[in-house]
Amino acid sequence: MRRSLMICLLILLATGGMLALMGAEETSPPGPPVKLGILEKLSGSGSQVGTMWRDGALLAIDELNAQGGLLGRPIVPVIRNLPWGMAEAAAVTRELLAEDPFAILGPVYTSLTLATAPIIQAAEIPQLTGSVSALITAKGFPHLIRASLTDVVAVQKGLHYALEELKMDRLALIYVQDAYGQGARDLIVRYLKGRGVSLLAEVPTQPQQLDYAQALEQVKKANAKALILVLFELEAALAVQELKKLGLEMEIIGGEPLCSPTTIGLGGKAMEGVRCHVSLTPDAPLAAIQDMVRRFQSRYGVKPDHNALKAYMAVYMLKAGLEKVKTLDRAKLLSCLKGLTLLVREEPGLLMDVAIKPNGDIERDSFFVEVKDGKEEVFRIVPPLTGPLPPKTCS
Repeated sequence: MRRSLMICLLILLATGGMLALMGAEETSPPGPPVKLGILEKLSGSGSQVGTMWRDGALLAIDELNAQGGLLGRPIVPVIRNLPWGMAEAAAVTRELLAEDPFAILGPVYTSLTLATAPIIQAAEIPQLTGSVSALITAKGFPHLIRASLTDVVAVQKGLHYALEELKMDRLALIYVQDAYGQGARDLIVRYLKGRGVSLLAEVPTQPQQLDYAQALEQVKKANAKALILVLFELEAALAVQELKKLGLEMEIIGGEPLCSPTTIGLGGKAMEGVRCHVSLTPDAPLAAIQDMVRRFQSRYGVKPDHNALKAYMAVYMLKAGLEKVKTLDRAKLLSCLKGLTLLVREEPGLLMDVAIKPNGDIERDSFFVEVKDGKEEVFRIVPPLTGPLPPKTCS
């Protein structure tokens, strides 16, 4: 009898130990956190762009953490504020790299991407940038992927519409004289030259310039009927306000910074009637984008702009790629993403289907918008310039 009791007790102890081990296995903590760097201009002049990018990324990160993170591991954002100076920006980038982030999100400004990308590429860390300049493509950074269409795409789509549909032929250009503005200026001049059109005036301005009266006087003297603005948000709003104050009657056209909610908010009624080609807009008539806009507004109390949308999408691009390679391997992730088409039906957080070219540039639908009643009104969805990428499997 005593022997039977002892055997039963041993069985119970063994079973209990196995159950305890199974329970411990079920509740075992996830692996170490996945650090995602957010590298942006977050204070001073130009910070409107950076804060939108940061907040879009943080919204996506919090959503993913609520769903279990990346491959079951929590995400920890590591945020760094970039100064304008090249040397200072490089130093901040090295500080961020010391934290060993799995990937880095940002920057948006082309000059800051050109300052930070060589350092990030040397560390072989994936970088998803919101910059649009073709200068970045020309540099051939192997670990960089866009979260935005390039200005090559924007110029081709936007100017084709201006020349062929609006029949604009007396054009002037005001642009910011930095890497972004100079690159866009060169593309615009080249595109127009190929169609036998010359700018009546092209006026460079300084980064963070606040007075546009003199620049607009040059446009007025040229007797232009349409003005292309290649400026960032604050500067674009000031230029449009000054144009209306001077009583100049002309079409105003441009890209995303010109028609963003930030610019519209700063420019007020002066922005009415401005038309743009944009790669993203919070006013797009797409359910996925409208759902994201509502969540963003609920959290931050403001409407997201295109930079917030791009950063949000960038986080989900990482998620979609990692779920295909099934490992936190940077090299495998980059190899998978380049040449891959990501579909919103498979990952709703992407908001739109996106094709990532082998060089890291992207293609997807974009939009023509006009500012009406204080917001962007989409009047056309523009398909990609190139056809779909061939099917690809990631191993």
